[in-house]
Parts: sequence; C-alpha cells; structure tokens
Amino acid sequence: MVGGFTIGFPGKAGACESEFVEGELIVKFKEGFSPENALEGKVDYEKIEKVFSKSTGGGKQKVKESKEEKALSRTHRVIIDKKADIKKVAEDLEALPGVEYAEPNYIRYPTMVPNDPYFSSVNSWGRAMTTCGE
Repeated sequence: MVGGFTIGFPGKAGACESEFVEGELIVKFKEGFSPENALEGKVDYEKIEKVFSKSTGGGKQKVKESKEEKALSRTHRVIIDKKADIKKVAEDLEALPGVEYAEPNYIRYPTMVPNDPYFSSVNSWGRAMTTCGE
C-alpha cells in the first residue's frame, strides 16, 4: 500500500494499452559512478534526470543524508528514443559495470481506495499544509 492506495500492476487487476512509459527507463547507478560516465558510448540517450532529490528548504545548511537517501539519489530517469526496444535497452544497461539496475518506467494504477470517510477531506493526513508548487 502506498499513500493509502494499493498499487497494482497493469494486466493483472486492470488492463491497459501500455505497461510502461515509452522511451523511459528507471536506472539506479552504483555508488561512485556518475550517470553520464556509466552510459557514455553505451546507450544513446536524450536526457537523464534524478527521480528523487533532497530539498534543504532553500538554505545553505548542510544536511547529512541517510544511507537510504544516498541510495535514492543514485536513481535516475533516462529518456531514450521512443522507437527503441525498451526491454532490450534495460537488459543492456544492467550488464554495464556502473549500473545497479535498469527497468522500464512501469505505469501503476490504484486498485482500491481506502474506506476512510475522511480520506478525501482537505484537512486529512496533513494535506492542508502542502502547497505542491503553488
């Protein structure tokens, strides 16, 4: 269960046309390897961007990252040509020494909604405190 939702795989609880986002891979690089260096000359990519980033609130304070945060910071979304065989590219990337894992950017759908009557309330779960970029 994630954020109050049970997340399902397409094709099991609910069918969909595509099981992953075309031209997108989720790649976690091994410690000590930069994404650009790990992929240089091995795969033709259009863009690499971090999936998770840590915010320090805009200040210049130094915040010590936990072991889990360091691991998440090595996870990137790699954009490749939409015509490429995404599963083959993921396989090829996993064979590289600087790559811990590579997989298509799978699409997930909620398979149920909690029966909590206050779940959709604006003030439930502290959502009134979030601005989401506003």
